[in-house]
Amino acid sequence: MKYTYAPDFLFRGFERLPFVGIFPYRTPVNIKPELLDTLDLCDGMTDIPEVTEELKTLIDSGIVVPGETPPTDRQKYRYHKNRYFPAAKWQITGRCNYRCKHCFNAVDNSPIFEEFTLPEAKALVNEFERCGVGKVEVTGGEPTLHPNFLEILTELKKADIDVTKINTNGSRITPKLLAEIKAIGFHPLFAMSFDGIGFHDSFRGHDGAEEELLSAIKLLRSEGFAVKIDMNVNAENTETILPSAKLMDSMGVRNMRIDRTMETPRWFKNCKKPFTIRDYYEFALKFAEEYRKGPYKMPINFWHVLHVYPQSRTVSHGAEISGRVSGRTVVCGHNRGMLTVTNSGELAPCNQMSGILHQMGVSFGNVKETPLQNLLSDTYNDETFIKGSITKKPVVSSITAMLTGKKADGDGLIADLEGKFDGAAEIIPKNYLHAADMRLEELYERTPRCPSCKYSERCCGGCRAIPLGLTGSYTERDITKCIWFYEGYADRLETMIEKGAKVHAG
Repeated sequence: MKYTYAPDFLFRGFERLPFVGIFPYRTPVNIKPELLDTLDLCDGMTDIPEVTEELKTLIDSGIVVPGETPPTDRQKYRYHKNRYFPAAKWQITGRCNYRCKHCFNAVDNSPIFEEFTLPEAKALVNEFERCGVGKVEVTGGEPTLHPNFLEILTELKKADIDVTKINTNGSRITPKLLAEIKAIGFHPLFAMSFDGIGFHDSFRGHDGAEEELLSAIKLLRSEGFAVKIDMNVNAENTETILPSAKLMDSMGVRNMRIDRTMETPRWFKNCKKPFTIRDYYEFALKFAEEYRKGPYKMPINFWHVLHVYPQSRTVSHGAEISGRVSGRTVVCGHNRGMLTVTNSGELAPCNQMSGILHQMGVSFGNVKETPLQNLLSDTYNDETFIKGSITKKPVVSSITAMLTGKKADGDGLIADLEGKFDGAAEIIPKNYLHAADMRLEELYERTPRCPSCKYSERCCGGCRAIPLGLTGSYTERDITKCIWFYEGYADRLETMIEKGAKVHAG
């Protein structure tokens, strides 16, 4: 019988991963050297008389299938001289047409923002292809404001890079634009923000924003595009969250992510009433209990807290690490799997960090100045730290504003952080690859309270963006997780999970 590559299999190699099978929506498969001779025979032309142990392994892994069609040129082996990063989030422009109360990309800031010129965009697409990046999320600012928006999508298509998501406020979604995106060959998920019935216009600083969004959702659904909603929750809109979720569910939205509006400098200026991390946790638990009982289809993710699945009436963890961990576990799996390129060309481990790093004046490397492949390569990586100069006054004021109320983890939670940032300290990785590929063993060396904590294997130090924003340190512990575990919120969620499992089983 003759065998060939599975239709969705790509044979690739990367630094530290010389032979690997890449699939669009599956975990990569490490191909051991002893399988290579057998894989060579799976060319669609060579008859293989028996299924050897090696061939069985390739079949079971989904790498090869029976067939007489030779692998395409795109499927054949290619080595990329960089570490493996399968996806990228790309801010093609910093311009926006809304004045969101919490966002640095608001229209009144837009004159200071950059965007990729078409030649720069084409060069980066070539770099994505050269580095083996197979999927891209396009964002901004408002990406559809870029004068070459469709040309950039066309360049990505030419490079066989899939556009999996477009982040937009929905104001410029038209039948013509959707037809052009389809004609290029993409059918992405559209991610849009909606912050509540009767509240959205005010929060987004744009009259008619809610009407524009609802019209965009209706149009997208009628054209067969999936829609995801991102929602901010704060003290001003808690009453509208559940009715808004019901509305989104009725409109066929695929899923929703709810996140607490963080203490950005712009939100400090505009918010009228604090909404603490404890307020967020209380709200999430109460909302989940009510929403999971309703006749809804749309799952909801409270960022770093929990997931709600109304069809099964269950909830699951959102703030805990699943699976076994060790010192070699990456600090953030999301950062390790998707790089972020800002509108000015800066690299960031995640979108949440991009504005923080910009305001701190920290660069992890710029793709307009240095080839992306260099920035993703071990040969370019320097695992040292740079100094950050964060004084204790703004650190404590920002933490106190976030907590507002009783102390957590004993009186030492804030006091422990207070004295750490007087003057300059080496608290920020020197470059992108060091930040994105950091392992727990290194993080724990710099956060001695974490490895000795009884919740360490469930928390692993928490999110890196939160301490970076609150304290200026990439390697400080995430105190929002200290509050989650030490003040009993995790236990309350566990009780809810057990209750939901019994209801589902019954």
